[in-house]
Order: sequence, then C-alpha cells, then structure tokens
Amino acid sequence: MTTILLAFCIFGFIATMIYFTATLFMEQDADKTDARLNKLLGSRIAGRENIQESAKSLLRDNGEVNWTGKLIVKAFPKAEEFLRQSGVPLRVGGFGTLTVGLLMGVTIFHVLFLPFKSFAIVSGILFACLPFAYVSFMRKKRLGKYSEYLPDALAMMCNALKAGQSLNACFSLVSEQAPAPLGPEFGRCFEEQNLGIPLETALIEMSKRAPNVDLKFFATAVILQRQTGGDLCEILDKIARLIRERFQIHGMIMALTGEGRLSGAVLLGLPPVLTGVMFFLNPEYIMRLFTHPIGHQMLAGAAVAQVLGFFWIRKIINIKV
Repeated sequence: MTTILLAFCIFGFIATMIYFTATLFMEQDADKTDARLNKLLGSRIAGRENIQESAKSLLRDNGEVNWTGKLIVKAFPKAEEFLRQSGVPLRVGGFGTLTVGLLMGVTIFHVLFLPFKSFAIVSGILFACLPFAYVSFMRKKRLGKYSEYLPDALAMMCNALKAGQSLNACFSLVSEQAPAPLGPEFGRCFEEQNLGIPLETALIEMSKRAPNVDLKFFATAVILQRQTGGDLCEILDKIARLIRERFQIHGMIMALTGEGRLSGAVLLGLPPVLTGVMFFLNPEYIMRLFTHPIGHQMLAGAAVAQVLGFFWIRKIINIKV
C-alpha cells in the first residue's frame, strides 16, 4: 500500500511540474497578443501597458485556471486580485500548481531520504506555504512603493497645475515620469478618462486596484475638491507633506523596534536550530523527544507556543502610523 501511495505521489509531482513548466512557456504566446495590442492601441504612455495586461488576462483566463487554481479561488476568492497586486508573474493556475508540486515533492523527498517519516506531511505543508509567503511579501513591498513615489508625483502635479496644465494632463505627466507601479496606475486612470469614464469613477477604481492608504487619501481629496471646490494645488501639497512626515515617523519606529524584531527572530529560530544541532551531536539523547508519548506532547506544546509567540511579538512591534 505504501509503495502504491509513493508511486502515485511521484507521478503527481512529475505531472504538476510538467504543467507548471508549460504554463511558464505559455507566456511566450502572450507576447504575440501584446504585439497586436501595441499595434492597435499604441504605447505612448506607460499606462497602456496596464490595459494590455488586463486584455491579455481576459484572453488567457480559460486556459490557465486548472483544478488547483479553482481550489485556491474557492478557498480564497480574491486570489487573482492578490497575485495581481503583488506583481508576481503568475496566475492562479500556475500558483496552485506550484503549491501542490511543493507539497507533494517535499513530502516524497522526506519519506525517501529523511528520518521521522511521520513528519513528512508537515514538511510538505510548510514548504507549500512558501509561495503564499513570497507573494504576500512582494505585495506588501509593491504597495509600499505607492507611498514612496506618491509625494514626488503630487509635487509634479502641483507644479504642472501652477503652469496652467489641466488635471487630466497632470495624470498623463505622472504616468510618463513616475516609476512603476505608480506610473502605470495613473496612466490607466488617464486612459479611462479618455474612454469616457468619469474621473471620480476612475479614481475609485484605482484605489481598489491598489489598496494603499495614501493613494486613497489622494483619490478622496481630488473627488471632494471637484465636488466642493478649492485650491487643488494646495491640497496636493499638504497631502505630499503629510505622506513625507508619515514616512519619517515610520522610519523612527522601525529603528526603535529593531531590537525587538531581532530578539523575536532569535527566540523563534533558536529552538529548532538547537534541536537540529543536538540531533547531529547526540542523536540518542534527542530521540526520546520523538519516540516517547510525552515527547510528542512536548513537541506539540512547543509548536503551539512558538506560533503564539510569533503572533504576540508581531503584535507588539507592528505599530501603525
């Protein structure tokens, strides 16, 4: 029975890896679609790249959502939006295939080459969580770039307004001058206005695509100014100054909590590292922890305590500005 299960896992792992490789090569076919869209729409500003990507996504939806992608979408309905916000060049189907492949591959490797066979599925689950952790990290990093680039973009818009440019022209200017991901978002907003979508609707959709607090402040301020009136240049200047001050406070908080974050990393990493060292230095001494029933209870309690400690330390050092 074990041999049949192992053979099935090996077959599934190879199949998922082949499918994942095929989905990567499918991106080459998308380049032809990109060329046709460039010919039809042109590439005068960076914002058009975002529109092209959306069109390509619609064209490739049916071909990339496999059964693993459907499972992820069922468990996490906003998975596609989550991946898009991270900027990772993966769709839900490829992400699901990679997760399942890691789960099966690491489990098989543990069963074949590592001791403690009963913990094989635990190792597989831990490694299967790595793609989600990476995507979450990239999403947080990408959303932080909006706050980093927005003050300079607002100063650029303010100078353009003082020079007599319209607000729509300011969006075009930011789309050309601001780096990604801010420039393409402003470019998409500019293109939506050219297609007849009201500015208020375009700004609301932009704040939904990029759920950044500072970008929502900007969208709300512009919408209120168009409804109630006022000096838009002064409003943008105040928002830019507010964002810069928040950045300074955030930097101070990161410096003050650096010791706490390092202590948390040491406390969380010390028990498993010491366990591995003791296993190689004196296996008989540490094996009692894995063979005796009380040792199993101690391991379970240690794992729960580690998880609770991780979230407790994270709660202490995560100060929102």
